[in-house]
Amino acid sequence: MELGEKIKIRRKELNLTQNELCERTGLSRKTISDYENCNKLPKSKETYDILADALQIDVSLLKGDNEFFDKSYSLYGSIGAIQAQKLVSELGALFAGGSLNNEDLDGVIKAVQEHYWKAKELQNRK
Repeated sequence: MELGEKIKIRRKELNLTQNELCERTGLSRKTISDYENCNKLPKSKETYDILADALQIDVSLLKGDNEFFDKSYSLYGSIGAIQAQKLVSELGALFAGGSLNNEDLDGVIKAVQEHYWKAKELQNRK
């Protein structure tokens, strides 16, 4: 999904007009319109940060730094992508420095896999 589509979808999810997004970001209406119409991209990291802050999403969702989050955004909108990002972040924190021992971490992975395969089985039945 292109940056412009992400901006437009999220802006509408927040019930913002282009003018309101301009007020939040300090960017011109033409710039916002150009982004949404995929006519140009931000030139600086700071602009991505400003847009992400105004749209209340993580900057990686705008930049497409992670294919999984980008696909989640495309399929489920920003809410789905935010949920996916939060889950991955929390699991990463758990593995990086949580208080669980290796045996318990293995149990977490096993439980996640079981839920995944149950969900796949239900999908295949439909």
